Amino acid sequence: NDEDIKQLNKEINELNESNNEMEADMVNLQTQITSMEKNLKNIEQENKMIEEQNEALFMELSGLSQALIRSLANIRLPHM
Repeated sequence: NDEDIKQLNKEINELNESNNEMEADMVNLQTQITSMEKNLKNIEQENKMIEEQNEALFMELSGLSQALIRSLANIRLPHM
């Protein structure tokens, strides 16, 4: 009986160590996931800002294009 109890205690200690290692790994994974989520949120915000800037530039380009077309429409070319 004494030997069985020692063996069981040894196995319990090994399981506890293994559980502690697994818990530490889980904490590390959770930290990495949280970091990745923050990075993803930052990237999404940056993408949104870039999209807004692109839209503003497109509108400006559209206005310039229309102004150029109006300017060219008033030019009279000599008849050939």
